[in-house]
Amino acid sequence: MGRINRIWPLISWKIIKEGQNKELENDIVYQMIIGDGEDYNYYEIKEFISKNNYENLLIGRYTMEKYPYSEVPILLFNEEKQLIPLVSNMQIPLEKLNEFQKKKVI
Repeated sequence: MGRINRIWPLISWKIIKEGQNKELENDIVYQMIIGDGEDYNYYEIKEFISKNNYENLLIGRYTMEKYPYSEVPILLFNEEKQLIPLVSNMQIPLEKLNEFQKKKVI
């Protein structure tokens, strides 16, 4: 059986932890289950995202692109269509992007 990954619709994401961003005062960060997958066993796809970024996605101010088979499963874009990190004030892991993702954002 091959690996099957799914990134769920935004409204189906589940908050599993909430905490304070250690790099940015007054930024709440969620750890969320954003999808699931199956290979030999079922697994969940988890990501950290700032509460503000998540809320901006929900209201349509920000957009995202899904890459369920990449090491970085989602990319987040602000109103100006610029790539931004999921967690505010953090570095975007450019070294983890696949070639297709790099062509879209760099």
